[in-house]
Amino acid sequence: MLEFDIMDNISDLYPIIIKPNIGQPLFIDLRKYHKKNNEFLKDIYFDTIFIGRTDLSIDQIKDILSNNLYLQPILRDTGSFKKRRGNKYQLEIIDILKKKFVDIKKIDLHKNEELYDLGDIYYTLKKNSKSFNKRDSLIKIRLKINDIDEIYTILKELNKSFLLFDIIQDIPLEKKKRIVFHSLALFDKNWDNFHFIHATDSHVSRRNDIIFKFLREKSLKEKNHVNNDFFFLNRKYEFREEFQVDKYQFIQHGMYNFNDNLRIFISNTNEKVRQNKLDFVFFTGDLIDYIGLANYDDIYKNNYQFLLDILLGITRESDGKDEELPNKQEILAPIFTILGNHDYRLGHYSIFMGKIYRIFGLEKHDIKDYRDDKYFNGIKALYSKTRFLKDYFLFINPNRNFKLNIGKQFLFIFLDSGKDSIANLLGLMRGAPSTRGLNKIQIKLLRYHINQSNIKHIVILMHAPPISPKLNKSKKKKLKKKFNLGRKIEWFDFYEENIKKYTGKKSLESILNLKDQTLIYRWGTLMDILSSSESENNKKIDLVLCGHTHTLKEFRLKKNIKSKKKRVNMGFYFIPLYVHIPCKIYTNRYRNIIKNFTKESDLNNWFNVNKPFILHTQGLGSLSYKIKVKAPGFRYITVKNNQIMDFSVYSLFLK
Repeated sequence: MLEFDIMDNISDLYPIIIKPNIGQPLFIDLRKYHKKNNEFLKDIYFDTIFIGRTDLSIDQIKDILSNNLYLQPILRDTGSFKKRRGNKYQLEIIDILKKKFVDIKKIDLHKNEELYDLGDIYYTLKKNSKSFNKRDSLIKIRLKINDIDEIYTILKELNKSFLLFDIIQDIPLEKKKRIVFHSLALFDKNWDNFHFIHATDSHVSRRNDIIFKFLREKSLKEKNHVNNDFFFLNRKYEFREEFQVDKYQFIQHGMYNFNDNLRIFISNTNEKVRQNKLDFVFFTGDLIDYIGLANYDDIYKNNYQFLLDILLGITRESDGKDEELPNKQEILAPIFTILGNHDYRLGHYSIFMGKIYRIFGLEKHDIKDYRDDKYFNGIKALYSKTRFLKDYFLFINPNRNFKLNIGKQFLFIFLDSGKDSIANLLGLMRGAPSTRGLNKIQIKLLRYHINQSNIKHIVILMHAPPISPKLNKSKKKKLKKKFNLGRKIEWFDFYEENIKKYTGKKSLESILNLKDQTLIYRWGTLMDILSSSESENNKKIDLVLCGHTHTLKEFRLKKNIKSKKKRVNMGFYFIPLYVHIPCKIYTNRYRNIIKNFTKESDLNNWFNVNKPFILHTQGLGSLSYKIKVKAPGFRYITVKNNQIMDFSVYSLFLK
């Protein structure tokens, strides 16, 4: 085992750092600290959050932590883990402040926004109180970077716009250390121009590697499958823009290992970082497929630990019992994460259930004789609790809702769309669940960030989409007849210019039920906010980035007059509840429309008139149930002169 492989076995005497962390790193812009005569004019401080025991005094905390906190830069993505990192730089404690619990419902955001952020952490801490032993208090600690000139020199020598760091907490008496990986990024750049990636639904699990090990062994044993299956299991992929048209049949029958997709994604990401064409990555939920392990495993505790190993490029020893697929590269870009409904799920499901094997690009005969399902696993797979998030909270991101300011013009708001909702039981059972949605506090937070911000551009990130069409076989048949089509109906038939030919209208809300696999609670309120239909909010959102549906779709919203609002079922199947759709909803291939503009000013005008845009991104891990030929992928988004210029789609191509 590696020396930092410490999940939660540090004595409760020691406060442990939880924020910043790999899923919510802290950005420090060095240009705010101006250099003169090769020296920075101001000291650089940053705040951290620890969890610890209430009965520890400030002096005790200082004695425990002083001279035991360090920064260590990540210099390269390959080689042994230790050799990828540079020297350690000691951090100086400037201030320690213990924070008492404040009921998040009673916080006045206008008076103390920081308390809300802490309250969001406290909520998860309270739900996991037994797991953290006596650590029931939050401690805010301000730290100073003392060796910034030396660090800045490293940044310039690497010719990079940023440098990632781990924060290391030594526990000398126990000869242990706690590391919050990739938790700090020092940037030296002009934020008028930047690039980021939106990825979602990676569905990583240890079982995926085990399944493909089974398939390889089976392919070698059954000679009649060698020529076919062996090719599928050993071919090489890479990410390129849009979708592969040739070799169509090979893309369709994928045999995709979701874990390998993430490994290839890391390689692609690192190449963009080296070219200074990527600044950060957003992962909008379903990071893992489920928390527990499907098979007996004495190497990993759960799939959160397994996910971290892939991101950190760590391959563990398997004491000869099993061969691991190597995690060769560590991701070099800062990443931000939010939760999806699968991230709450404790147990696994059978890949035979509901023909789920199809999202792996498999047929039933491919996995004949594979078994890891048990009686009642189907029920356990739907068992979701906030208290199951302990390791996500400790090692990835302690917040379920937070914000990020980039430069002076962009605000990113992250919202947890919640676990599976049993109100939409039919959707849950057919593998297309709605999530619980937003609570009153999240709505309050969203309004506050939008209304109080002087920032021009706002992007919202969440797992479940606010809009998702229900287009089953019956509906397609009816619309085919209504549109008088001599072929099967396609999604492009609903593009603005096409749907108008069939119906005389460009918008979709009167044609399709657009609330399938979305949010149950406060959906109507969210749609009011997004479409600027609330009287107290006139500020327009730029983008909403989401996943969950494993499909690739793009929408835009426009305010509607009240007398023409259409009713839609909220998704409650036991007792139908209807709400009005407060806006007009359109669809098109907007990523292509953007590319047609030759003048930046024309694009700015068009974008500002037509926003907000709701972008579904296909899953990074699995294939879609309905559109198998749409290979896994992500979006690559470009901001130039503080304007979104592109949100291209990248997908897996067969080399």
